[in-house]
Amino acid sequence: MKPIKSILLLILVSLFFQGRAQTDSVKRFRIQPLPSVFHTPETSWGFGATLLGFLNPKDTNTSSSNAQIFLDVTLRRQASFQSDFNLFTKNDKWYFKGSHDLSKFPEFYFGIGNNNEKSDHCLIDIGYFDFKINAYTKLKKDWYIGPRIHFQNLSHINKNIVQEGFSIDDMGYASLGTGIGFLIDKRNDILNPTDGFYLETLISKYFDQSHSTKGYSNQRLDARYYHTFNKLTLNTNLYAVQNQGVVPFRMMPFIGGPRFLRGYYAGRFRDNNLALAQAEIRRNVFWRIGVAAFAGIGQVYDDLSNFRVNHFHYNYGGGLRFQIHKESQANIRFDYGRTKDSHGFYIVFGECF
Repeated sequence: MKPIKSILLLILVSLFFQGRAQTDSVKRFRIQPLPSVFHTPETSWGFGATLLGFLNPKDTNTSSSNAQIFLDVTLRRQASFQSDFNLFTKNDKWYFKGSHDLSKFPEFYFGIGNNNEKSDHCLIDIGYFDFKINAYTKLKKDWYIGPRIHFQNLSHINKNIVQEGFSIDDMGYASLGTGIGFLIDKRNDILNPTDGFYLETLISKYFDQSHSTKGYSNQRLDARYYHTFNKLTLNTNLYAVQNQGVVPFRMMPFIGGPRFLRGYYAGRFRDNNLALAQAEIRRNVFWRIGVAAFAGIGQVYDDLSNFRVNHFHYNYGGGLRFQIHKESQANIRFDYGRTKDSHGFYIVFGECF
């Protein structure tokens, strides 16, 4: 199916199901089922079912909660069952955010490091389970602190080497991380913010359950700023990850995919540490249709001494936005990203950051 036909089909079926969803504004809880059609360089075309849930509180002192469940298969024989959620208790006393991912996912492995060519990869067929949750308690309005848990298990790797020079034996692992997070969330909407800022810092210690290594420590910073002027919404994002110790390869921060420098294959560059900055401008054009333009730079590195100004990778691109429901700001985004030697087309639910 050609991309333009898929886009039109996706819009039509979302409107059809929307009419059958609970749309009464008085109702606090709304569930919206949707068929999903998506595309990324990692998956090619994918198809499945999506279930969106929204909880609107009666009082204005409690934020709206949301959850998404995705069940998908792709033309590359990948399958995944995923979910994510943002849940607030009364008066925002507690804020629970988390996700899970159970997947059988053949993908390309490009090795470790900040330098490789587009053709430098081998195909690995992996199965994994990932679960993370943050339990934030409110310090004051929009300020939170609390524990976090992250578990990831890479159950098996079947590899089909298509390039020489790769050593990926014994890459299976089970890693459990516990730590603490600090969050300031001043966004006016979680799913599609147009004003405010977001700052989250996480400090965790990971323990390797399957090998004799001592694990590793992890620090993460995610800072975002949003401002709307003259009907244009500017989004900016600074994202950094620092690790000390032996990090399992698929828990290393990476560049690529629909979140980190669109246009690069997810995991094209990965290493112990990551520094990345990106920006996006969005504007509604008419009805529920919007447009976007974006750009970013980033690099991975094993140690701070190897961080170089001339080692940054970059991307740029644009896309369309379709608001799936008139009572929710959540969008489906259609993005096309380019880099110096690759490109990618994405159809995914939710904003990049």
